[in-house]
Amino acid sequence: MPITTLADMKFIPDKFNKYVLQRTTEKSALVRSGIITTSPEYSELINGSGGQFITMPYFQPLAGEDDVFTEDDIETGNITSGTSVAPVLMRVKGWGETDLSKALSGEDPLGATAEQISDWWVGREQQILLSILKGILDPAAGTLKAHVNDISTGSGSAANISVGATLDTKQTMGDAAQRLGLIAMHSAVYTYLQKMQQIEFVTDAETNITIARYLNYDILVDDGILPVNGAYTTYLLGGGAFGRADGTPKGFVSSEIERSAKGSKTSLYNRRALILHPQGISWENRGDYTNDKHTTPANIDLALPENWKAKTDLKNIPITAIKHKIDVPAGA
Repeated sequence: MPITTLADMKFIPDKFNKYVLQRTTEKSALVRSGIITTSPEYSELINGSGGQFITMPYFQPLAGEDDVFTEDDIETGNITSGTSVAPVLMRVKGWGETDLSKALSGEDPLGATAEQISDWWVGREQQILLSILKGILDPAAGTLKAHVNDISTGSGSAANISVGATLDTKQTMGDAAQRLGLIAMHSAVYTYLQKMQQIEFVTDAETNITIARYLNYDILVDDGILPVNGAYTTYLLGGGAFGRADGTPKGFVSSEIERSAKGSKTSLYNRRALILHPQGISWENRGDYTNDKHTTPANIDLALPENWKAKTDLKNIPITAIKHKIDVPAGA
């Protein structure tokens, strides 16, 4: 059968890019978990900013005492708000026909190509999020260092993740700990907890799907959470901890196909202008990046603790971490 090429496809950049973004969102386990929320308002901010940063508004929790009901006028309090700065992350990737050969050989090459690219972006978003977590939860200088429980330097089993250590980590949120609902860990940590018989499997009554839980937290397993010097980091996260959106700033070309006659090569380029930002925390760096050619931060910049500053009470930021080991006792 004839081989489809990129040049053969009826390529409409806007439609292609919308499909890639839609599928990327649908496939993201972090979005499905509720840890990341998407907002059309954030997309509008990206489209209208025309710059490298957007200002994200947020509301402070309601405070104050109640009043005893009388016929007197009631004094009303104010709903206070704040703002944090988020960098617009400009990312791009190009693929040649050789890279996309499997997708191009199918019955719907354009759709299959978009699926393949969306899978790739899901992985990149997870790396962005892990870089941010590394920066804001740095145990020495991170703006959320008070939310880090580091037991990795303990002696023997005291350094291992356990029910007690996880509950201590939860307690860093105080009475706001109920907002935590998901635990993200490396697959080796997940297997260790299985060996310790601490993973519970629950079948959802409506969907009949079996769900793994640890201490009643939903579990996300991601091998991108790499150990450092034998110590793992496991995260406890709450709903809406991150905001996420894609946009198309003026003059930004999201997708295009390029044909090189000289090299007899056709390439597809896919670009994104996105935010993936911890709520209640502001980006402090205004352009002094590790690579001085960059106009937006790379993951290495997102992982630097000095680039972040909390703008609200830490109890309002449902992001915590436990640093630990997983040495399995003999006979376990």
